[in-house]
Amino acid sequence: PNFRRIAQDLKLYLDLGIEAMFCEGSAVPGGQFEGLRQYLQAQLLWNPDVDAWSIMEAWTAGVYGARAGGYIMDYPKLLEDHVQKNDVHVLSFGGGQEVQPQIFTPEILKKGQELWDKAERAADEPLRNRIFAARAPEMCSRLFHPGLKYAIKGNLLKSQPAPDKKLRDRFVRAALQ
Repeated sequence: PNFRRIAQDLKLYLDLGIEAMFCEGSAVPGGQFEGLRQYLQAQLLWNPDVDAWSIMEAWTAGVYGARAGGYIMDYPKLLEDHVQKNDVHVLSFGGGQEVQPQIFTPEILKKGQELWDKAERAADEPLRNRIFAARAPEMCSRLFHPGLKYAIKGNLLKSQPAPDKKLRDRFVRAALQ
């Protein structure tokens, strides 16, 4: 969760007199909010004084529809508020495993699911399919939640608790879109 940080950093670089910038964002299909992240960075490079959340709200409304976009915007706000309130820091290079339980608490997983469910219900076709595909990272966070334990049983890798097969199948469908 770093949208606020992106906006703060780009403003800082301008204030320091830096004239050129290369932004390396998530351009990988399936990355959480890869299109939004790229759009936000482009807009802030043109004008780092604009309000980042307004840019993000306009983008989500345009891509997912006004009603669904509002619920979707609540998801990064939920994550960013949570990490800020709880002083959670994700390292840039590796080390993500130890912060997963701090970010994806049972409460955050539940609230995140509720927001994406509302977004899907609020959208008409074909936007509902677009939202379904965009929520794959949220579903992944629930599939591989921090409380999951793995053990080898014969030649199989088993998890405890057992995976939610309906969620697993839904995630695979979303990830393949």
